[in-house]
Amino acid sequence: MKTVCQLLHTLHVGGAEILAQRLGWNLREAGWRCLFFCLDEEGTGGERLRNAGFEVRTLGRKPGWDFGCMRKMARWWAEEGVEVVQAHQYTPFFYAMNARGFFGRTPPILFTEHGRFFPDLPNWKHRMFNRWMVRKTDRLVAVSKSVKRALVENEGLPDERIEVIYNGVPEPVVTEGEKMRLRETFGLGKRPILLMAARLDTIKDHPTAIRAMGELLRREPWNRCPEETLPRLVLAGGGPRHDFLQSLIYQENLQNHVRLLGERSDVTVWMALADIFLLTSLSEGIPLTILEAMASRTPVVATSVGGIPEILEPHRTARLVSAGDVRGIADALDFLLKNPDEARQMADLAHSHYQERLTETEMVRQYQALLTGMTSEK
Repeated sequence: MKTVCQLLHTLHVGGAEILAQRLGWNLREAGWRCLFFCLDEEGTGGERLRNAGFEVRTLGRKPGWDFGCMRKMARWWAEEGVEVVQAHQYTPFFYAMNARGFFGRTPPILFTEHGRFFPDLPNWKHRMFNRWMVRKTDRLVAVSKSVKRALVENEGLPDERIEVIYNGVPEPVVTEGEKMRLRETFGLGKRPILLMAARLDTIKDHPTAIRAMGELLRREPWNRCPEETLPRLVLAGGGPRHDFLQSLIYQENLQNHVRLLGERSDVTVWMALADIFLLTSLSEGIPLTILEAMASRTPVVATSVGGIPEILEPHRTARLVSAGDVRGIADALDFLLKNPDEARQMADLAHSHYQERLTETEMVRQYQALLTGMTSEK
């Protein structure tokens, strides 16, 4: 049985964290032993993994270069017989390379970059460090072509070393009864539901989604419709911007039309219930929520950033709008709400694209092949 360490910042809800957990489950089914190490804190996913029999440890990283954290990581690798490390995002990759370099441990590292900061600028320190520390036995993965470009241009990593593996999600199974219970629980009646599922973070640009909702409701015929027939925007996700966004909702007089749900464990049901999925991010890799919308046959309105245009074709499989374009997003929502047949056709075509190349099965197959090759080379 081969042992792989999944190394992350935390196991709170987020795209990289969900993907790492799904990989862990699938790898275990394929005969691997999978450990989870968190640099900063365990997060909400840690207890669930531990209850399912996974080893979960927290390193408790301190600010700055925490050499104690690196030393502890290297010692744990040796104790657990770790043969390969998969580091999700750059800081875990940085710490893994240092732990191996300073403390003489030898596991190869599979670095998976899930997304980029905004604005994304060249980092000469990273470029120098990467040149010295990345070994021939390491493998580099970007979740989209746009992320790969950033790794080459801003991180100085060699183009020929970076493989693109698109994220994948399982096809959801949601019953009509589950959807009806959700409508009844939240008093939604027959109102159209616009869903945005994303961490309440600046990079997701929720204010643009809220203002676009206000713009939509000021238009004909929505401004003359009874309230019980108007669309409702629901924002699923936790994060540091909750209070700010709640204040903005009241400032825009949208308290009856926009609702903050907080962190949810039933996003799959919300996705199946939604008439439109909305994502207004300033930067993205390949967001799992858009893949879940495609798998659920839910029409998508999203900003044309990062890897999103690589998986969604404008006007054929989604409505894509420039980041920060309040009016453009309102136009897209307005069109799809008024043209449900076209919205359905668009969602069906997106679902076909999902089945062709964005399933969880295909993603796991590619990662398992990489990890197997790395342990064989070692």
